[in-house]
Amino acid sequence: MIALFQSGDKSAFQHIYALHQKSLRYFATKLVLNRQQAEDIVADSYIKLWKLRSNFDTLDNIRAFLFLTTRNACFNFLRQQKRSNAAYTEMLYLLHNDSDLIRFREIEASVLDKVYEEIESLPKQCREVFKLYYLKQLSTMEIAIQMKLSRNTVQNHKVRAIKLLRTILLKKNLLALIILSASFQRLNPNYYAGITGLLGFS
Repeated sequence: MIALFQSGDKSAFQHIYALHQKSLRYFATKLVLNRQQAEDIVADSYIKLWKLRSNFDTLDNIRAFLFLTTRNACFNFLRQQKRSNAAYTEMLYLLHNDSDLIRFREIEASVLDKVYEEIESLPKQCREVFKLYYLKQLSTMEIAIQMKLSRNTVQNHKVRAIKLLRTILLKKNLLALIILSASFQRLNPNYYAGITGLLGFS
């Protein structure tokens, strides 16, 4: 994979993009408080990665570069905006004076990566129901109509998905990190409502 990426193979780049783009967007959004700006920042980080691809020899180095580049771009954005928006000024102050906050956001993003991997491993209909209900926040009836299933079938898939995910996350010791995240703050419902629901927080 690394050799292909270094040589300019676009499928290798797409694979690396898929590995981290969700967590990077979450990370950036938490820092700049602006989803569209966060998406632009992450896109620029990947462009920089592509231009410098010959310099990376491991996936860990690539991940570190992406998070560092994204973090620095977020800082630059906050500095540019601080004069016109008090919220950006406050966030910039917090980030400069609390390095643990940045690290915590990165850990959150890493957990998100792993959780999404496990969601993608669910059986097809369980996975689709889970995403529609917890991530897109559709109702059971809306899902039933969209997937042309009965409400009971949708409910059964939802219950099965929750049981499977809970088992997987317990085995991989991810629940402790999710509990820690949920205990610190109200997490973004678009990403964590389903996961915290597994734990009885919602």
